[in-house]
Amino acid sequence: MKHFILLSICMLCGAVASQSQSVRKYMVLYRRQVNADSLNVHFRSHRTPSADRAKTTLGILHHISENSGAAVESFLGETHALPFRKYWIVNGIAVDLPVSLVAQVAAFPDVASVEDITDLKAFLMQPVRMQEEDGAPRAVGAAEPGLLAVGARTLWNLGYTGKGIKLLSFDTGVWPMHPALGGRFYGDYMPLHLAWNGIFSPVPVDKANSHGTHTVGTMSGLDTLTNDTIGLAFKAYFMATDPIVSNLADTIGMHNLMLAYEWALDPDGNPATTDDMPAVICNSWGTAGTSGFCGGFVSDMLVTIDLTGIANEYSAGNDGPGPGTTGVPALVNPGPVNSFAVGAVNGNLPSYPIASFSSRGPTPCVSSGSLKINPEVVAPGVQVRSCVRSNLYALYDGTSMAGPHVAGVLLLLKEAFPTVAGETLKEALYYSAVDLGDPGEDNTYGMGMINAGAAYDWLVTEGYVPVSPVSVLPELVLEKEPAGLVDFECTSPFTHTVRLYNEGSVAINDTVYFRSQLNGVPAGQWARFISLAPHGRMEIADPTNYVLQNGDNELWVSARQKNTPQEKDMINNNRTRHFTYYTHKTVPYLERFETESFGDISWNVLNPDLGRTFELYNTAGQDSGSRSAAMRFYLYTPAERQKDWLVSPPVQLGNGSHRVAFDVAYHMRSTDQKDTLSLLASLDCGATFGELIFTGSAAEMATYTAATSPLFVPSAPDQWKRLTFDLPSAWNGNTVVFAFRSINGRGGNAYIDDFSVFTVQDPLYVQEQVLPGISVYPNPFTESIGIRFEQVPVSVGLSLFDLGGRKVAEHAQTGNQNITWSPGTNLPSGVYFLRISTGARQKTYKLVKQ
Repeated sequence: MKHFILLSICMLCGAVASQSQSVRKYMVLYRRQVNADSLNVHFRSHRTPSADRAKTTLGILHHISENSGAAVESFLGETHALPFRKYWIVNGIAVDLPVSLVAQVAAFPDVASVEDITDLKAFLMQPVRMQEEDGAPRAVGAAEPGLLAVGARTLWNLGYTGKGIKLLSFDTGVWPMHPALGGRFYGDYMPLHLAWNGIFSPVPVDKANSHGTHTVGTMSGLDTLTNDTIGLAFKAYFMATDPIVSNLADTIGMHNLMLAYEWALDPDGNPATTDDMPAVICNSWGTAGTSGFCGGFVSDMLVTIDLTGIANEYSAGNDGPGPGTTGVPALVNPGPVNSFAVGAVNGNLPSYPIASFSSRGPTPCVSSGSLKINPEVVAPGVQVRSCVRSNLYALYDGTSMAGPHVAGVLLLLKEAFPTVAGETLKEALYYSAVDLGDPGEDNTYGMGMINAGAAYDWLVTEGYVPVSPVSVLPELVLEKEPAGLVDFECTSPFTHTVRLYNEGSVAINDTVYFRSQLNGVPAGQWARFISLAPHGRMEIADPTNYVLQNGDNELWVSARQKNTPQEKDMINNNRTRHFTYYTHKTVPYLERFETESFGDISWNVLNPDLGRTFELYNTAGQDSGSRSAAMRFYLYTPAERQKDWLVSPPVQLGNGSHRVAFDVAYHMRSTDQKDTLSLLASLDCGATFGELIFTGSAAEMATYTAATSPLFVPSAPDQWKRLTFDLPSAWNGNTVVFAFRSINGRGGNAYIDDFSVFTVQDPLYVQEQVLPGISVYPNPFTESIGIRFEQVPVSVGLSLFDLGGRKVAEHAQTGNQNITWSPGTNLPSGVYFLRISTGARQKTYKLVKQ
């Protein structure tokens, strides 16, 4: 299957319909805008360092935005109660506006234009160009052909690897745990909100096609265990945002994409700081070509990004080979290298032929001259191998794959020329490209194939001086704390250990200043004198007592040398840890899984292969509730034997004989099913789960064997059974974390419910042969409980248990069709379980005491 991630703009399809619609989405642009031409001339003539460009540009943008549109916004917000979103990146607002008010808004002196952007949506376009081959082989100790085709070896041999430089993937998301990307996600070093702008997910994930992960791999991928090099700048750090979609139902408008660009230009929300910005933005997405947005706010946005000094580039599109097929924003050409459209060639062949799908120019946005030609350059985009999912690789085709080659070379150049603006780095690639196709710039290859070495030489010729990739300073690194299967903390307040490493070739003999934040709030500040030999390691205790919040926590620690304030790589002087703390559950503990999410009950799901995993599902057949934890093995793809985990919060055991119990329902359709469900325990706060309580094969779990639909959902009491196990007395007094581990065999569906830890009789124990035809009323009750039997029993035993399994009342009598029982006037309000026994048969009901 092949994919190319695209945005589709429909400018005219809704024009007629819009006349009958009362409200449309509009972009209102104000007249006062940054004087981009004048500012750019100043920056270029002074060769203003990129950080200074960014600070100046951001300051001007925010100032203009804060002092524009007051009358318009008062008219919308106060007079008509219409909400709007203000953008400083283009100095305007987006608003859902009644058509009848458009002329009035356009008449305000502050307003330059009112653009209807209702149909400017993000769509996945056909034909798609992503060839998935999850079994693509690793290249141990080798680099991908496309990396060598763009001349990366020249800069690698000089020592440049992208170290200390940040890229931003503007794509579908990313799986940062992939071995080829491990250790270089910016969110492992800085607070997460500075590294991940999640529009569809609050935490870093990718969508089903792993498009964003694949592009990040081409820019910076390296499996350090095998030296399998899939990326150009394999020591660069990466940030990510996820606005690009492959599902039509998830599409968002271009005005929403601008929010992600505003975050990219100012992640910390402080325009006076610039070290939080990425150096390069890779945009492996585009739109079907249209001249409707040659100017307007899209063009203004592209100009703004270049003014800040960021190197921003776009894939040209996969609508070739016809002319005029370049998409938006790639066809928007405010300047020679502004949108920087990238076409695709086959980098596996020495002649570098153009890919048939690669979009061509000319652009309709310019009438003549060089600016009318698209793309700007080409790069490898055929059979590009990179990382997908959490640990796989795949070969993809598309200009989506060519763009990351350009971005990767820009990262290498940025390391060599750290103060040079991104616009100039793009010019270096543009003017030094190797001509292909027709002589000179053309609408198939642009200026030609990029070449890293030639671009480096062009910059030197232009008078830019490269910095050495070799540091002669001590390089302090804060190393990641080791984590277990789950990253828990089981005590609060807690202290932790800071792990230091000297990556440099010069010893550290200096005072190091530390500071920390917990959940975004300053928490600690201290100093230590450190003596650390080159490549030496040491651990020091953090003296701060951290009081944790229940649930997710984020601890950030930063270190700076007193006498070496500016190392080559300052990012790794930071370290962020994301972990979970839950207030300990006490015995008796009962979890019935009657919630909307596992997070609501402090249980964690671990899904290492990113496939099907534990979920909460509606079930029946039990008196204790209507939802259960489910592992639907039958629906699991891909292959067999993947492991998933469902992890409990910490449970504090006391004294006495402890037991653990849970209900299970499993569909055994055939004798050769290989699913496995185990219950394990951890005595080290989730670091390891070395204590095996139960391992159930498919046959041992089986509760239902009828030859019905394989999409089994339990619906009757006899489809469940309860399993109970004694816990070792040696665990008394310990904090225990329990975990269900499933091993997929693509067999039946398994369900778990009513997990409990207790020291006395389990209140939820129900024999498989239960009593039929009983009514219990009222529920809730105040003093008395009524029981009615369809068939008169010989004798009846009644037992009432609280949630902890303690028997609080009992009653026995000879058979009667109607019984009224008062368990006691001093019974506290709350939830109870009533067990009704007649001989060897029994049934349990949940009741509420008012």
